[in-house]
Amino acid sequence: VRCLIDDNTGRPCGVRFSRIKNEPDGHVDLHFPECFFHAFKPRPGEWYGQPVLWGSYRAWADKHLDGGAIDVRRLFMHKDAYGGADLAYPEGQTNVGTIDNPVEVPNRELAREIVEQIEAGGVTTTPAVFDDAGHKMWELTRATVPSNPSHILTYPDDLDGEILRGMGVPDGVLKADDAGSWQGRLIPMQILYATLDPWVTTIMRDIREQLLEPGIINNFGKVIPFNVQHRPLAEQAMGQQRSPGQAGGGMDPSGGMDPSMMDPSGGMDPSMMDPAQQGQRMGLFDSIGRGVSEATPWLDAARMALDTQASFDIKKKARIIAAILTDIYGEDAESHFDEIFGNAVRMGVWKSIEHPRGQDGRFIAKNSAEAVHAAKAKIREALKGNRTPSSLKTVTEHLSILTVKQLRSLQKEHGIRASGIKPALVEKIASRLHGAIVQTDEEANPLREDGTPKVVTNRDTYTVPTDSLKVDPSRFQYKVKNIDASGVTDELKSVGKWNPEMAGVLLVWRDPENGKDYVVNGHHRHHLANRLGAKELNVRYVDADSHRQARAKGALANIAEGRGSSVDAAKYLRDSGHDINHLAEAGISLKGRVAEEAGILKNLADKPFQMLTEGRLDEPRAVAVAKHLADHEAQNKLFKKLDQDESNGKDWSNREIEQMARKMATAGKFTDRGTDLFGDWEQERSTFDQEVEIEAFISRALQQTANDYRAVANQRRA
Repeated sequence: VRCLIDDNTGRPCGVRFSRIKNEPDGHVDLHFPECFFHAFKPRPGEWYGQPVLWGSYRAWADKHLDGGAIDVRRLFMHKDAYGGADLAYPEGQTNVGTIDNPVEVPNRELAREIVEQIEAGGVTTTPAVFDDAGHKMWELTRATVPSNPSHILTYPDDLDGEILRGMGVPDGVLKADDAGSWQGRLIPMQILYATLDPWVTTIMRDIREQLLEPGIINNFGKVIPFNVQHRPLAEQAMGQQRSPGQAGGGMDPSGGMDPSMMDPSGGMDPSMMDPAQQGQRMGLFDSIGRGVSEATPWLDAARMALDTQASFDIKKKARIIAAILTDIYGEDAESHFDEIFGNAVRMGVWKSIEHPRGQDGRFIAKNSAEAVHAAKAKIREALKGNRTPSSLKTVTEHLSILTVKQLRSLQKEHGIRASGIKPALVEKIASRLHGAIVQTDEEANPLREDGTPKVVTNRDTYTVPTDSLKVDPSRFQYKVKNIDASGVTDELKSVGKWNPEMAGVLLVWRDPENGKDYVVNGHHRHHLANRLGAKELNVRYVDADSHRQARAKGALANIAEGRGSSVDAAKYLRDSGHDINHLAEAGISLKGRVAEEAGILKNLADKPFQMLTEGRLDEPRAVAVAKHLADHEAQNKLFKKLDQDESNGKDWSNREIEQMARKMATAGKFTDRGTDLFGDWEQERSTFDQEVEIEAFISRALQQTANDYRAVANQRRA
């Protein structure tokens, strides 16, 4: 199989399955979500990874292959059990018969028989024959066992440890230091899970990008917000050990289930429930396939099905909250609720009703003691006479982050009975808790925890905290030459005072993968604001589907501001897939050399272009190669030749390089074919090298002929 790369995004879009019989082209291409592609730990910029067990192979081979640790141990035990021996024997033959009936046997055969008797455990005898000096001619030497052979015996076990370490399994997971106690293995096991979490995250990322997102678009015709969350493996394992009914598990010290396995609302995590108890949850998914009532939009049904954080006790919580509000606000409870939250809902991810803030402005953690204390305080304020719509909103928000048990405690504390509540109010509160969002004028633009707007458009300008903006020069900075880790040069080093009127508007992009805002144009101003302590910056969010597209738009703005070079323009054209005319259509005037060289550098091969942007390749040399030579393989070959010549002391001028590139572009081509482990292959190659050799030969021949004629043209020399 091979990964298919999208020409527009530069990312995988499917998989090619080769060697498929009965197919005209011998292969079948499948695109996401019809297939799934995952690589284990690929290097940056590469889509293929490495074998998961690669780190274990050497130790496994040392143990199991011929001559490995097992063979060595077997040989040692054989020698130890049978006592191998060395036997010196004289040349010639020995008579084993009688004088009258002699039987001559080669001494070599006799020696082999004696040694075999040792292996069989029998008694050995040797002829008592001596040489002229009195030395025995049949000398038997018994094999000896090493005084301490433990290293031979433990060698296979040592390799077992190396095999596990090669897979990233710490030594203490399977073998504790102290008497093999289970507690002694918990910490290294958690370390193992922690090292596996990044792998799980990359698998989930690929599943989301390749299967879930295109699957949603195929089913609903548009993008629907959803979350895929991963609880750390160590936390899951500890929860399973503590949860009742699990093999080898135990109860939490408090007598209940491990809190990590509980739903935030107080119920059990759906994944831990018996399938027969999941009917309510499965009904949400079933509602998409079967008749969804007209009162529930399709998108809302999809949202309910995909929202993995939905609580099983929403209606129960809504009923208790409605009872408390009715007891405090009476008949005005529902009208106040409609006035604040509205009665129209729309799909969204952010639920402001679940994020009240404390006195210091920070969000209050759900289910915490602080949350209970704050809710009691807001109820007391309302009971004292503060029964305005805004106080109802505050009370509702503080009640929404409590569990059913905590709500019942509040209800009991204030003597509130569940009578007299209106079903309509319960439904409205439940709808809010389930994730539907109403944006009234008062909450038209809710803020996230970092102070940035929750919902952004590319039409408006926002003022955000400086420290909320992130930088990633490798992904978003075009000017990578002579920059530091924050993506800036010394351009504004001498500036010592922050002037907000001169700061302008930075372009930023919100990464849908992690929700962070990244600077795409304005790295120097962002760095200056951080250095001089400016707390806020004006930003505009660019509308882009990927970081490449966002970087391209940032470069376009940079070019429009008059600070773009031909390399910047070429980089934008490469990322956007446009030609040089697109810049003019975008309202950017590029005249003369910048426009001409940008169009040339756009067609440069990836590796030399990366070297160009990093300052490791001169721009004139890059232009000289790409001006007449469009083939990327030929470009790489020419650059390699130039590097080799340069290392050998040969220095080519840019004019000579341009002539060489023109000559390489017009060279002939031939098809080279062969067979390897993967089957038949063919590759188109250039005849440039052969043509250069022929041309050099002809040049030398012509030069020799010219020298000859020059010689005979002179009468004296002739």
